[in-house]
Amino acid sequence: MKRSKTNYVNWYCLSTLLPYGIRSLLLFAAFYLILMQLPTRSRAQDGLPQSELTAGQMESSSAIKQTLDGPFPGLLLTVQDHAPIADGRYRHLYRAACCVYTAKKSSDRFGAVMLYSRRFVVHAPDAEALPLAKRTARMLLLLHGEMLSHLRTDHPGRYQTVSVWLTRRLERGLSPDTAGEQFKDQIYIYDLFSPRRPIEWARELAHEYGHFALVPGASGFTSPEDDADGVLGERMFLKWLWADVRSARIKPDILPFLTQDQLDTYIALQVAPLMRRAARDGLDVRQLAKKDAEGMDYLVGILLYLDSLYGSRQFQDIRACTMPGKVGDFLHSQDYVRGLSRSLAEATELTLHPNDFAFGKNSSTATVYLPRGTYAFSATGSLLAWEWADSALHIQNQALVTIPQPGWHKIVFTLGDAPDPLPALHMYRTTK
Repeated sequence: MKRSKTNYVNWYCLSTLLPYGIRSLLLFAAFYLILMQLPTRSRAQDGLPQSELTAGQMESSSAIKQTLDGPFPGLLLTVQDHAPIADGRYRHLYRAACCVYTAKKSSDRFGAVMLYSRRFVVHAPDAEALPLAKRTARMLLLLHGEMLSHLRTDHPGRYQTVSVWLTRRLERGLSPDTAGEQFKDQIYIYDLFSPRRPIEWARELAHEYGHFALVPGASGFTSPEDDADGVLGERMFLKWLWADVRSARIKPDILPFLTQDQLDTYIALQVAPLMRRAARDGLDVRQLAKKDAEGMDYLVGILLYLDSLYGSRQFQDIRACTMPGKVGDFLHSQDYVRGLSRSLAEATELTLHPNDFAFGKNSSTATVYLPRGTYAFSATGSLLAWEWADSALHIQNQALVTIPQPGWHKIVFTLGDAPDPLPALHMYRTTK
């Protein structure tokens, strides 16, 4: 429950009717309560390395250093025993932390690090929890790298550093199955030493980070929670991570918490079925209108599929074009229908990526939304052939097709055995 500062202003107005001594005491109490409710970011960094570091400053830091290479280079600075820091919600004290920095490298052939920028501070109650905090930090660096790579967005200016609090217990009043929560730029992982399967650590971190990184998302659901960006986050981030492992962009041995086999299993159970349904059936507005857990799964499946089919850049544009149906309202699932239509109506070039939802098969069928117009096609990579399975289209030849009305149309892809280069079908709209 949020406390309103307006209450403290009302206390002040009432206090003017009281004797001076009592009034002073009340004003001091009100000031103290306001101070306790203020965000702790400015005070929460006492004893921790600063938010931006040059290579020289990093070398001179007294914190324990670990540089990380790969597609998402970064730095971990671990402080084992600093001045106690209180979290902003429960006011528990934390005495150890692992700071997560991204590395900005020069564009020349040397690729020297020019600047380290902090994106997370993983707070541990004490040094005993630091090994778990470091694994959490490495996982968050991967998730942030995937977001930056796919969506081209970073943490907003006010919230450049996300504070992650690893608690020793589940807080009072929370459901026994609550593993974590997110409040603005604060993420809580509860009861850190409770038994968890490896995939649950990865899933929970991706879920809570999704609440921060993928807003605004559709809301108004009755189950499993009000908004969908957490469930979308765990499946989207792990889908991106799985694709990078599969393509050897990321080495499996740098994955924190889980193995490649465990990630494969998660994708096979939680991601692939939703995407296959979307590829087979397209978008059903009746399913999209559901507000229960089934409705959330359906929306998440559609969004996963759009990201894979059109690519993350187009998916980000679809998100940018998705607005609430009413001014001042929250986003709802149906708003993505208009966002998809607006985004693709403005596009003159599109690229379809059949490999991303074929899941190892040589043939896959996709249901594709296209605005009206005449399109020229060309294939690259291991895409051997494609065939439209829709009699409503005006097919002049395989490389030139007219879409008379905007809508969903089926296309069958035939893929080669070689995984590289990846298959793609490029579409150029010649007329609207």
